[in-house]
Amino acid sequence: EIFRAEARLPARIRLVERLGNQTLVHLDTALGTFVLQGSGEMVATLGDQTALAFDVLPDSSAARNNCSV
Repeated sequence: EIFRAEARLPARIRLVERLGNQTLVHLDTALGTFVLQGSGEMVATLGDQTALAFDVLPDSSAARNNCSV
């Protein structure tokens, strides 16, 4: 059995950079700024409140750890 934990980190969208085929979203959190890279069609609105969700698996797991908004 694999132990799985999920953590959420509240965030506010500080900057949205539309770069054609990709979008960079700068998020302010209690732990600092995170920059997410998404598709050019990514929907993000300046000033919106959101959260980062970290789906964390133990190091021994073959699966990757994931982060989503």
